[in-house]
Amino acid sequence: MINLLESAELGIAQKAHGDSYEFEEPSELDSALSDTSLDLGEGETLKLPPTPDMLERSEEEEEWERRRVQRDGERYLR
Repeated sequence: MINLLESAELGIAQKAHGDSYEFEEPSELDSALSDTSLDLGEGETLKLPPTPDMLERSEEEEEWERRRVQRDGERYLR
């Protein structure tokens, strides 16, 4: 039994028989992800979620806008 475990850890069967012992079961998710073609009709647009870089920029813009509104509010209070 120990010999079998050692040979499994070392990959002896794979080395002796090559790819004939390799098996990968296809997944429905893999096939869905590999089909990246998308047909859009005329006038249709595809809106993707923002990337992390876009989120950082929008957060900076929101912060700038908040500061501007606060600064403008303080000016009018004087």
